[in-house]
Amino acid sequence: MQYTDFHAGDQDHSSERKHYSVSLERFDDYTEPGGPSYQGYYVNIEGHGLTLIARKYDYHKDMSIQSGLREPDSDAIEIVRDIARQMFGTDRLSLLTRDGSPPYKEI
Repeated sequence: MQYTDFHAGDQDHSSERKHYSVSLERFDDYTEPGGPSYQGYYVNIEGHGLTLIARKYDYHKDMSIQSGLREPDSDAIEIVRDIARQMFGTDRLSLLTRDGSPPYKEI
């Protein structure tokens, strides 16, 4: 799937629009009988220096970013947020923290 960042250019400068490749891989992980199960999608986004890995669980409203994004990068956050909105109907993102408490931070 291709994603075009329409904020990168306007109608007069369409060549400045940025294109990103987005791929999904379904996961259905089951633990032992009676244990938890996890279903959703691995999301890979690549293009213009962005190489991002995220997960979107079926039962969570947010898309959790595993790697490839730092919180100060507001342009990349908005691109990822727009992709999440288009693909999953959510604009909620969380970022995996490196210090472990809490494991994810909403951005």
